[in-house]
Amino acid sequence: MLRWPCTFPAQKFNGQLLTGMGTPDVKGGLGSYSFYTTKEIDTKNNRGEIFKLEVSAKFAKSVVKGPKILGIKGQDERTIPFELHLNDSGATIIIDSKKVTLGLGKWTDWIEFSFPIKGGINSQAIGKFLLISTKPDIQLYLTPLNISPLGQIFPISYPSDYGKVIYDRMGYFSTLGLAEDTNALNDGILDETTFLEMCNSLLEEKERIFFDQFNQDIHLYAFVFDTLDRIQHMFWQSNDKRTGNTNVIEQYYCKFDEIIGKFVSLMDDDALLIILSDHGFGPLKRIVDLNAYLRDKGFVHLREGKTSPPLFKNFDFSNTTAYAYGFTAININTRGKDGKGIVAPDQISKAKSDVKECLLQFLDDKTGKRVIKNVYDANDIYSKTYRADAPDLVIGFEKGYRTGDNAVIGGVGEKAIKDNPKKWCGDHIFDPSEVPGVFITTHPLDLQNCSVFDIYGIVKEQLRTK
Repeated sequence: MLRWPCTFPAQKFNGQLLTGMGTPDVKGGLGSYSFYTTKEIDTKNNRGEIFKLEVSAKFAKSVVKGPKILGIKGQDERTIPFELHLNDSGATIIIDSKKVTLGLGKWTDWIEFSFPIKGGINSQAIGKFLLISTKPDIQLYLTPLNISPLGQIFPISYPSDYGKVIYDRMGYFSTLGLAEDTNALNDGILDETTFLEMCNSLLEEKERIFFDQFNQDIHLYAFVFDTLDRIQHMFWQSNDKRTGNTNVIEQYYCKFDEIIGKFVSLMDDDALLIILSDHGFGPLKRIVDLNAYLRDKGFVHLREGKTSPPLFKNFDFSNTTAYAYGFTAININTRGKDGKGIVAPDQISKAKSDVKECLLQFLDDKTGKRVIKNVYDANDIYSKTYRADAPDLVIGFEKGYRTGDNAVIGGVGEKAIKDNPKKWCGDHIFDPSEVPGVFITTHPLDLQNCSVFDIYGIVKEQLRTK
């Protein structure tokens, strides 16, 4: 199982595993880029770290930041210093006794970084530099630091040396769960062309691993290609005036068609191929703040003013009936369950009904369209095993609407709905009926109303009959 989601940290099982979505960078986050520049940049909402360069005689110094280590005096951030030497054709970086040539507009190969931890143990990482410009301003981008497949400080493969097995055949490869740096594109650090170069390189890398690790003796071979997900997030509206890169999504579907065709030609005639996705896609045009809407309708109360920073810091829970968190969750502020709950347990059903009715009346003030298609009661969609940890209600948005980032983490803005300002213009956190996935097989299977929950049983039955 290669690049499989939600498998980090890698656990022991009867096979070989390379973790996928959810695998962090070497700092323990989901991927934070570094950007070195002489340019003045507003860093308020950036998802990466900006380093201001001071250049003298075509020379500058800076550092690559690595993991933070907890010590006696608190957290100590490990860094590796480097020198940047500009020249007529680009620049040269001297880092960790290595000299790396930077061509203008050219990506480097994967570069090794070794951060000392303690007791002779190093945290090994890999990253790529891109020298975007030298005039009028220096702009140097560094990808999020991937955990190296060699000497893993965090387990990203099973067996533990499986990452090295792939490295020995392929060289370094990306291990970050979300390697296509959508944050850098959203922040305007990378333009669309360089982002697509990154995506193309990562897809080629995955394709090489996919074909290299396949052989006919494997009973089950599973591989996740997720580059198309990132492409659709960033280019869904590529035919609009927002972007000059048209037909990007169609071009990537053609790439995958070629990969599938090549793979089918290698398969035995009686082998079963399943191609599936767990969701579809649609446009993301409007950003929703559910807590702002609930505030306007009297369900959420704040201690003062109309807004709140993240983590519910300005919430008055002693007067709040229901509140939103995450992308689609609504919680009834229940006495005995929530720290400052006010709704009596025997009033939960009525509170759910009132909130649901209110949410289904949420109309877009710009278009007059409904914002929410369905509101689901947790008792109806979760099994007893998971019900205690589930939200009380779950939102199913109409296509085109989604909760904003600030609202996801408990912030409240002025307005309940606004235009989407980001390049992230496609999404799938809509009502499931709006974004069905696909299930394609090379052999006919007796299936009706197939869902993602059926996949395990289908695969298990196929393995049993072989």
